[in-house]
Amino acid sequence: LRSLQHLDLVENWLTRLPEEFCELSALRSLNLTQNRLLALPGSFGELQALVSLNLAHNQVGTLPDSFGKLLRLEDFNLEDNPITSSLHQRPDHPLWLNLSLLRELGALRGCNLGEGANSFLALAEKEQLHLQCRRLQFLPDAFCNLQHLKILSLAENSLAALPKDLGRMASLQHLDLMQNHLTSLPGGLGQLKMLQRLHLCRNQLTELPGSLCFLT
Repeated sequence: LRSLQHLDLVENWLTRLPEEFCELSALRSLNLTQNRLLALPGSFGELQALVSLNLAHNQVGTLPDSFGKLLRLEDFNLEDNPITSSLHQRPDHPLWLNLSLLRELGALRGCNLGEGANSFLALAEKEQLHLQCRRLQFLPDAFCNLQHLKILSLAENSLAALPKDLGRMASLQHLDLMQNHLTSLPGGLGQLKMLQRLHLCRNQLTELPGSLCFLT
């Protein structure tokens, strides 16, 4: 079924999707409304052709980290799931980051997270972002669109690399990357002319880019 583009599974009794489900690489529209799903497969983000996803009226309590890869996703309905209550109660919920960055890329034009939970649009205007201890494994390139940020903390995550366009975050003054899994730094780091504090302890760096000397 590698050519399957539209799949309607409304009103079944599904509690899970197999990992193999994520091999439906041509899938553009998926409707899972009114099932009994508790979670999505960890590799769900591999369904990168998805434009429409309806998960309303399930029991989803979390979304996989790979969800941030769904850059074509426009219509997303998560209404009436336990996770929407968590979003309402926690403005620092890690899912906001994925959703915010997807919106920054022009995705999620139609997004229903339940009443009162669509306030994530303000991320683009933030001057401080504290994302330490969030188990982040990667940052999408869209992260570099947050050009108002002055203070960014990504300490104690699982980042192995940084976006190559990090240098576009021209307002950064304080960048905390301590205790990740970084083995190298992007050359664009030297473009951060406003940077005053840079924390890189407890990583796995073997060398530094020459551009680091351009930080004046």
